[in-house]
Amino acid sequence: MKWIRDVTGRVQHLEWYRASGFVDSVAAWSVADLAVTRAGTGTLAEAAFHGVPLVMVPLPTSAENHQLHNARAVEESGAGVVVEQSQLSGRLAEAVLECLPSDVRTRMRQSALARSPRGAAGKLADLVEATVSARPAPASGESSPI
Repeated sequence: MKWIRDVTGRVQHLEWYRASGFVDSVAAWSVADLAVTRAGTGTLAEAAFHGVPLVMVPLPTSAENHQLHNARAVEESGAGVVVEQSQLSGRLAEAVLECLPSDVRTRMRQSALARSPRGAAGKLADLVEATVSARPAPASGESSPI
């Protein structure tokens, strides 16, 4: 993992930055103050659930450019900043530095948490159960549409 040695050497003076190889994602999300990520739905959902502000670099080859659309929605909510891959060399460090002040990260964290209300999965399950329960039972010999 030559890249870790290279990055670590260049950022060792930054107390707030830690380069790491593979880590348990749940542990990482639960202690992160800011993350630089792609913009897939799983990543964005995890960040929102844990209230982690994001600097997102959408994968430009994603189907129908969906990662850019995902990232723009997060940015519009105030929970992240988009840096397109074509702008990495000039914009990524600038975007990270813009997000570092505590008051900025606090606002972004609140916006992220608002994107993933507590109990949302349970509420969705309750809604599905209520919808299924409200349907009349199929007549004998008929198959259920669900």
